[in-house]
Amino acid sequence: MLPLDELSPAALSEVVAVFTDIDDTLTTEGQLPAGAYAALERLAQAGLEVVPITGRPAGWCDMIARFWPVAGVVGENGAFYFSYDRAARKMRQRFFATDDERRVNRARLERLRERILREVPGTGIASAAAGLAQAQSFEEQAILAHAQRSQEHVALQNLSRARIDDARAV
Repeated sequence: MLPLDELSPAALSEVVAVFTDIDDTLTTEGQLPAGAYAALERLAQAGLEVVPITGRPAGWCDMIARFWPVAGVVGENGAFYFSYDRAARKMRQRFFATDDERRVNRARLERLRERILREVPGTGIASAAAGLAQAQSFEEQAILAHAQRSQEHVALQNLSRARIDDARAV
């Protein structure tokens, strides 16, 4: 693979999509600069499909697919793909795991949450995660199923290093 500036005009004319990382590629210190957003807009206006790829969870990717000028977004390092159909106002979602696998993951995550709460004094549910615990929709369940890697489900605020290590050991 060659850097874009080394491709011939003929080769560049055949490019139909741009896949890009988000963190520290499009963003700088956690912020999306106006210039980067403008570049995404210019690529879309030129007819290129832009697809950011990230390790971020479903909630972030839903927002990116809806509000950024992109064709879709791959989240959690390939666990799913979201694409927002602006005309129909509908999110298209494709997951690597099957519905059954996601249900099993959700149940496993709930058991893990309960075990950590029971076995590690001082832990609690983060305010955003408390709402997710009651998730009923397909999208909310997907967020929960993938939250185990993002560590957003159980809050470990104000705990000693030893208690945090205890939670991780569970």
